Amino acid sequence: MGATAQDNPALYKLASAEVHVSKDTLPQFLVSSEFDVPEKLYITYMLKLDKYKIPYQYINIKGGKHACWWYAQ
Repeated sequence: MGATAQDNPALYKLASAEVHVSKDTLPQFLVSSEFDVPEKLYITYMLKLDKYKIPYQYINIKGGKHACWWYAQ
């Protein structure tokens, strides 16, 4: 993103999907893996979806790796 989160926190905040949720947000399908930390990654996002009554489905893949790990194999 051209800067670290410490150097440009506003840019990193803008990159978060959470800040873009509105009444016009489409239904969401959220997927995480057993090795992600969903309570940190998704709780505030899902609460905001709930606030706007946006339908979503959340699944956690047991034994799954984080998506970016696939490229390192």
